[in-house]
Amino acid sequence: MQFFISSQKDAKSLAKKIKPTHIISISSPEKEAPFDSGFRNAKILRLSFYDVTTQSAADSLDERGAPTRTVAETIYNFGKEFDDDTILLIHCFAGISRSSAAGIISLTPRYGAIGATKKVGELTINGQSGYEWFFPNPVLIEAFDDMLHFDGELFDLVGDNFFKQKRSDDAVLF
Repeated sequence: MQFFISSQKDAKSLAKKIKPTHIISISSPEKEAPFDSGFRNAKILRLSFYDVTTQSAADSLDERGAPTRTVAETIYNFGKEFDDDTILLIHCFAGISRSSAAGIISLTPRYGAIGATKKVGELTINGQSGYEWFFPNPVLIEAFDDMLHFDGELFDLVGDNFFKQKRSDDAVLF
């Protein structure tokens, strides 16, 4: 299995190079996603939610705009389809927060939560490790942690490895 994480701006050109079998396409509710009309024969999971980094900001949005447990379950179930021949492309607006969280969640059925976290962290993006580059969306990671009944252990693992800088409270990013 191969997987790639990208910004929305670079997603189509990367897709042409790697020919993904599966795509997780994440956009904000009012934005058009690059794969809305499909891409070759790839199976596409289209998701639309804001990149909010605190639960209080998520609570201020309706169900369709917040990263929720339902979103985490949908990504996790999509990941159950992956096999050795899967080529996965995940993108969000910047390719940093929602997409890296989706990477951890979608790879968990195949590698386990710790293995998936490590796989995403070991990606190299623009000369940096994924641990330095990514900031997995904490609200989505917390919802996933809750879904798996990890009692905060996955959230702490991701936090210990990725959350090097704190973002401002209640920020809606992209």
